[in-house]
Amino acid sequence: MSEHELDEEQFPSKSQRKREAHLQQALGAQLTQLKPAQLESLDLPEPLLQGVAEFQRLPNSHGARRRQLQYLGKLMRHIDGEALVAKLSKLESPQAEPQQSDLAAMWSEKIQTEGNAAIQLLLEAQPQLDRQKLRQLHRNLLKAGDQKDREKHRNRLLAYLSE
Repeated sequence: MSEHELDEEQFPSKSQRKREAHLQQALGAQLTQLKPAQLESLDLPEPLLQGVAEFQRLPNSHGARRRQLQYLGKLMRHIDGEALVAKLSKLESPQAEPQQSDLAAMWSEKIQTEGNAAIQLLLEAQPQLDRQKLRQLHRNLLKAGDQKDREKHRNRLLAYLSE
C-alpha cells in the first residue's frame, strides 16, 4: 500500500470533518431551544451550559448568534454526541403528545368562537384536514341543545383535530 492510501484510511476527509462540525453545531442549536431545567437534566459540562446561556442572552444579532453557535459546536467536540442525542430524544418524546393535544384544544376553541374563519386558517396550516368534516362538526356543535350534547360534539371536534 502506498503512503497516500494509508492516510485516507486513518483520517477522515476535510469534507467529512466539516459535515461532523455542522452536525455538532446543529446539536448545539437544539440545546439553545431548551429551557434551563431541561438543560440541567442533561448533565452537560459547565462550559457548554455557560455557552448555551450566553447564546440565549445574546440579542437577535445574526452575526453574534452565528459565532456563538460555532463556539458551541467546538465545545460539542468534547462530549459524546450520540448519548446526547439519545437524551434529547427522551426529553422531547413525552412532551410531543401534550403539545399536540394542546394545539388541538386551541384550534377547537378557536373554531367554536370564530367559526368558518378559524376553519379556513386551520386548513391553510394543515391542508390534509377535511373542510366538509370540520364544518359539519362545527354546525353540530352550534345546533347542540343541552350541555351534554355540546360536550359530546366538542369532544368529537377535539378527537378529529387530535388525529
